[in-house]
Amino acid sequence: MATPARNGQLRRSSRKTLVLAFCIFEKHGSANIVTSYMHRLKFKHFGHDTVVMHERELRKATRPFDFLLDPIRRAEFMTDLSSSWKSRLSCSWQP
Repeated sequence: MATPARNGQLRRSSRKTLVLAFCIFEKHGSANIVTSYMHRLKFKHFGHDTVVMHERELRKATRPFDFLLDPIRRAEFMTDLSSSWKSRLSCSWQP
């Protein structure tokens, strides 16, 4: 896994991480909340909404995610990408 170093370059971590994640949305939630939020996120950080969010390019900070080499911009993007979901979707877990 690559993490930003102080000099803005990515450094390799010796730890391996495996994340299995998925989301189940009602049709209304997906169409009205998730899609519109992702469009706004893309416009804010890329200036357009044609970017495809591929995990590999995002993780390795390659084009068009090379701005993630800047630790400040990376922190802002990751915050927008992750924590903002909590305020937009109400999730309930049922065993």
